[in-house]
Amino acid sequence: MFVFEAVGLCAVHISHLHHYLSKEQLRSLGLIDIAFAPIDGMWTMSHDELFRVLGDIKARMIIPMHFGSMSGVEAFVARAQINWKVRRHNSNSMPVGLRNMPKTPEVVFL
Repeated sequence: MFVFEAVGLCAVHISHLHHYLSKEQLRSLGLIDIAFAPIDGMWTMSHDELFRVLGDIKARMIIPMHFGSMSGVEAFVARAQINWKVRRHNSNSMPVGLRNMPKTPEVVFL
C-alpha cells in the first residue's frame, strides 16, 4: 500500500495488498479520505477480502482501479451499492479537496 497526504487529504493506493490489515496497521494509517481500490476480484484480492479491507479503512471516497473484466466490475458494483452510493464521474480526472469530498462514503468511477 502507498499512502499520500496532500492539501489536507489522505489517500491510500491499496496496490497489491494480499492480506487483511492488522489493528496496528489500521491505526498507523489514520483517517483515510480516498482509497484507490483494486476491483478485479482475482489478482490482487477477492471481493470478500477487498470489502473487508475497505470496511476497515472507512474511506470517504473509493476510486476503483484494476478493471480485470466486466464481470468483475459488475460483481463489485452489485456488492458496493449495498454499502455506498456508486456513481460514474463524467471525466477520467477529477479535482478533489476538502470542499468537494462526499458527506457520506461513495464509490466514484472515473
